[in-house]
Amino acid sequence: MPLRESFIVPMWAAIFGFLARLSLFSLARRIPAVKKMGHAFVDAWALGHLLLSVTALATALNTEAPWLLYTIGAYAFFRVFEVVTYQINVLLFDEYRAKMSRAEYKIRGYRRIVLLLLHNYVEMVFWFATAHALLIHDLDLTMDNAGALSLLKETVVVMVAYSSDALRPATTLGYAILTIQSVIGVLLTIIVLARFISILPTPDTMDDNEK
Repeated sequence: MPLRESFIVPMWAAIFGFLARLSLFSLARRIPAVKKMGHAFVDAWALGHLLLSVTALATALNTEAPWLLYTIGAYAFFRVFEVVTYQINVLLFDEYRAKMSRAEYKIRGYRRIVLLLLHNYVEMVFWFATAHALLIHDLDLTMDNAGALSLLKETVVVMVAYSSDALRPATTLGYAILTIQSVIGVLLTIIVLARFISILPTPDTMDDNEK
């Protein structure tokens, strides 16, 4: 590539292509039995992790075992990383890579990808609520009445309003987690979700003035 040509897209496509290979999802799709499942595996992976995130929040609020809390926290971090990487690839780079390699690029369906994104969005809410529960346990965050419903409510507030009066960071780690959550909220809410909702098929109308 000549030096005067833009390199920003190939550079980030390569970076996010590498990051995608670090995920459990990418490793699992190399298993022959998983390959035979096709799109059903993707659906099951998204739904299974949504249920896992709900279980993780319930566990974090009802256990004092340090090894279990740290395991949940580590997997929550890894799963958030996986979802964000996957969504950025779908949004920006999968089609680009296919065109560069002269391969056909098609998604299974617009409605399906929006539904999977909504599953991921709700899952992120539960993972971050779980992270908040862990941080409150370690005194990195403070919150009055930190029950499951209160945590979920404030997590949604941070995702859509990018701040919360109830969740009060007490350490640098607490500030960092809330900041990361706000950035991911912008990404999933404004960029990714808006992008794919905009390409859903428009229903026909019986009003002649709207045709």
